[in-house]
Amino acid sequence: MVRASRTDAHGPRHCRCLQLLRRCARFASVGGERTASVVDVQPRWRLRDPPAPRTCNGASLRRAAQNERPKATYLCSFVFLLLSYNRPFEDQLAKQIIGCALVVSNALGVGFLEKVYENALAHELRKAGLFVEQQHPVTVHYDGAVVGSYAADLLVEKRVLVELKAVTALDAVHRAQCINYLKGSGLWLCLLLNFGTPRLEIKRVVNDA
Repeated sequence: MVRASRTDAHGPRHCRCLQLLRRCARFASVGGERTASVVDVQPRWRLRDPPAPRTCNGASLRRAAQNERPKATYLCSFVFLLLSYNRPFEDQLAKQIIGCALVVSNALGVGFLEKVYENALAHELRKAGLFVEQQHPVTVHYDGAVVGSYAADLLVEKRVLVELKAVTALDAVHRAQCINYLKGSGLWLCLLLNFGTPRLEIKRVVNDA
């Protein structure tokens, strides 16, 4: 036995009432025609007609394009930011420099002057086949005149600066020094290495300007 679903308004009783109304409509006629008010009775639970598909005109397309425009702008900004922080050559070169620095740190340990670590690291980098310049000059220009000059510890392959320290802990002043070197040289990446701790301390400083 199949029971009526609860989606009906009144269940089987409502169906029986409709059948009685239709039977009465066959006999209750005015001038040979059935009364429209009785015949047109329809159950409440019939399915509704599906909604008509929405049309897409030019105005709706323009609104959709305006809504999607900020997403495209944010995506372009993210891609540009990702590309600016992703330079394969500098990243690969930095890995080689860090690997040589770890070899020097494990061999010498702590307690030496910065110059000792500089010479040892330069020697290790040249063994690896890299071009190294020690005490590379960095000049600061202002309004067409040279207003200052510095010397970076190492310049590797003319692409990455290396600044060496032998202190107990790195400070914000050391990072600011690397940023000044990058601005004066026009390079992008500087590695700040501290040999003054038992574990080599490594900081990557990037020129965002």
